[in-house]
Amino acid sequence: QQRRLPGHRAEDPRGEGLDVVTVLGVLQDQVRVLGGVVFQVDAHHVLGFALAALLSLHPVLITLGHAKQADVGYLAQTLDFWKNWRGVAAAIVGTALLLAALVPSALVLLKRMRYEAWHASHLVVYVGAGLAFLHQVASGSDFTVHPAFRLRWCALSAAVLAALLLGRLV
Repeated sequence: QQRRLPGHRAEDPRGEGLDVVTVLGVLQDQVRVLGGVVFQVDAHHVLGFALAALLSLHPVLITLGHAKQADVGYLAQTLDFWKNWRGVAAAIVGTALLLAALVPSALVLLKRMRYEAWHASHLVVYVGAGLAFLHQVASGSDFTVHPAFRLRWCALSAAVLAALLLGRLV
């Protein structure tokens, strides 16, 4: 059972940050509609690295915030998350997989990896995103308190998945 920290307002469900990440994901895959191949490649790299930066900041800032509110150290809070919060292990693995996709991207930008190898390496992004999704619905405070909000997020995620699949098949 997760602990609720003082000052958390569960009656105020907000998911703007999650919505931004979802929109970035859709734009990243569907951007070719907006302006051709050159724009697609440039936007894909920019949005991909921006998404990675946001995903990297999330665990650091969440841990710092919870540690400050609980008056414990960063490492103690990290261990508490690992031991006592559902979905954190999936989130760590998912984030590692998502960030691992940056290495091939940097190599492609430096022209040291073929596009086909880069594309194959990015299939791991789907696994990482799935693990991150499990983390969101298992331990996101808005989701655990508000089932309607969880349903909305799951529906939005299903729509994004459908758009991605459609974009890959068409």
